[in-house]
Amino acid sequence: MKRLVQNFSFFLLFFIFLFSTCSKEPKPYYYQEKGIVIAGYDTVAFFTQNRAIKGSSQHQVTWDNGVWYFSSEQNKELFLASPADYVPQYGGYCAWAMSKGNFSKVDPVYWKIHENKLYLNYNKNITQKWLKNIPGFIENADMHWKKLSPQLR
Repeated sequence: MKRLVQNFSFFLLFFIFLFSTCSKEPKPYYYQEKGIVIAGYDTVAFFTQNRAIKGSSQHQVTWDNGVWYFSSEQNKELFLASPADYVPQYGGYCAWAMSKGNFSKVDPVYWKIHENKLYLNYNKNITQKWLKNIPGFIENADMHWKKLSPQLR
């Protein structure tokens, strides 16, 4: 009887652990703050105005399971015409952290367009590290993103 109780306890704990780990909220594919992709910054403005500009809920679109804000209707339309041209790399998570195989939040004021692709970083110090070897970090980040991104879908 004692063995039966031990086995039952083991299986009960196993199922509690299994369901508690399965119920964790997965990271969204695109980095979000308060449900808005890249903290509400206009991803098109990085390319067209060469600066980080906050978007507005007046010019929002839901695309690929994310809510995107834009600073103008024109930027929203540019995005909708060709989203792949404007989305940040690595789902908008920190590019430098991804080069190390990690997910990290970003501050969209720290960014760089390299070869027509947008890369976001965590802060000024991380951006300074990123700038020292962009091609090398991209190579590593691409490898890690290929392995990690399917977990987000």
